[in-house]
Amino acid sequence: MSSRPLTEELRLIPRHHTSGIQARVPTLAERLKLHDPHLYAHSVRVSGLTVAFAAHLGFSPRDQRLLAQAAMLHDVGKLRIAASLLQKPTALDEQEWKLIHAHPALGRSLLEDEGITESVVLDVVQNHHERLDGTGYPAGISGTQVSEATRVITLCDVFAAMTETRHYGKPYTWQDALARMATKRTRLDLQFLHYFAGMVAAMHAPGLGQRSSVVAGPLHHKR
Repeated sequence: MSSRPLTEELRLIPRHHTSGIQARVPTLAERLKLHDPHLYAHSVRVSGLTVAFAAHLGFSPRDQRLLAQAAMLHDVGKLRIAASLLQKPTALDEQEWKLIHAHPALGRSLLEDEGITESVVLDVVQNHHERLDGTGYPAGISGTQVSEATRVITLCDVFAAMTETRHYGKPYTWQDALARMATKRTRLDLQFLHYFAGMVAAMHAPGLGQRSSVVAGPLHHKR
């Protein structure tokens, strides 16, 4: 992975913008906890995995913090969806799926209403269900339209969801989760997945995994 320069947009982000989102994350996290404790726990886990993975890839401490914040808020749009629907133990109907699929756009709107303008965070919240082959939602973007930050957090989100106890199914083991993710080679970033699998293996079975030799460049926002 080659080092890339920051885009002008990220280079010019004022320092108070970063401190502003830092001030809002705890409040929004508490709202997630009150709305749906499982959603809160999932967000915490995704954020933890993300900061570990970002460090593993060699991102700067600043970018690690930014990614952790984006990961913590990735599902914030579900605050605008009834908790009873989020916790429904039976299969969702078509209309209910439409509501669930609206949460990325709802999340971006909510953050903008809160005055959060950090482009990387807004991008992750809106696009964390997009896939590289265009099969994701809400917009069906593909390839380079899916930003680096979104690719990183998507892996952590998918892995966390597969290995957590859910009301609608048993969790996968970490080995089975990684194996299933590897079959999604047209949807997920395979280079990042390779490094992610190595990190997870090292966490669960020291000696099996290998620390990444990648030195990641600064985050950049692709439009």
